[in-house]
Amino acid sequence: GRRDQSDPHITHMASALPGPGVVPALPLLQAAAKACGELPTRSLTTAPGLSYHLDLTADGMSADELRDFFTAALAASRKKEPIVETGNRYGVCDDFHRLNGELLMLEFKQSPAWAALSTTDQARAEAFLGIVLYSPELRSRNPLHPSVLDACVIGNLLNFPKHVLGLPFAAYATDGNEALSLVLYSYRQRAEAAGAPPPHRLLYLVDGPDSAPPPPDAARCAQRLGMQMEVAAGLEALGAALRGGAPPCAVVAPFGCEPLDAASALCSDR
Repeated sequence: GRRDQSDPHITHMASALPGPGVVPALPLLQAAAKACGELPTRSLTTAPGLSYHLDLTADGMSADELRDFFTAALAASRKKEPIVETGNRYGVCDDFHRLNGELLMLEFKQSPAWAALSTTDQARAEAFLGIVLYSPELRSRNPLHPSVLDACVIGNLLNFPKHVLGLPFAAYATDGNEALSLVLYSYRQRAEAAGAPPPHRLLYLVDGPDSAPPPPDAARCAQRLGMQMEVAAGLEALGAALRGGAPPCAVVAPFGCEPLDAASALCSDR
């Protein structure tokens, strides 16, 4: 959905273009090879009855639009999806589903990601999450079982970091640490392609010297990828780190980091 434009922590990486966007075209021979590779599974994954499309634009979308999309996707899935699971969404009572959804929503509302949102964005996030968390058919999905709905969701998750964020790889993550590892790995691959020698630097930006250090999990994600994490305590320290030594692969910051806009400008100039 669209971020609240009054939020001072928004960083505009590029000017938004109108419309839903276009996936870059493949060269003719590569497109033909891709089509041939998809022929064996096309009968399993193609759903001619799914005609509802979401337009992901700079203006965002409403919760009702997302609900309508999932309603259409579920209807198409029921025509093709075999019921083979046990104990997941078929073997428990309705009260368990309701309680599970409420606990997941409560957990998210206590997270740093929720606290970093403006009041307007918190209301939007709750509306979007409620559609999924309060529905047993949407919340309890098994991506190992091919279905129309899972193909739609996972396919878009794979496309998002590659085509929207411009990362060199498509990526699908099940938790925050996995997502961070995939993003850092992509930036490391970019640095290696540009000829940067190891160890690859990673700058972690905080507001100032009294700010909390990087979470242990973030440091471990960097370590397992052979990246050297350095803390930049404020804009002056970030500028000095950018000017001295090898160029960093990336600069990361926690939710709610105050100098995010100015830091983005510094990195762009560098």
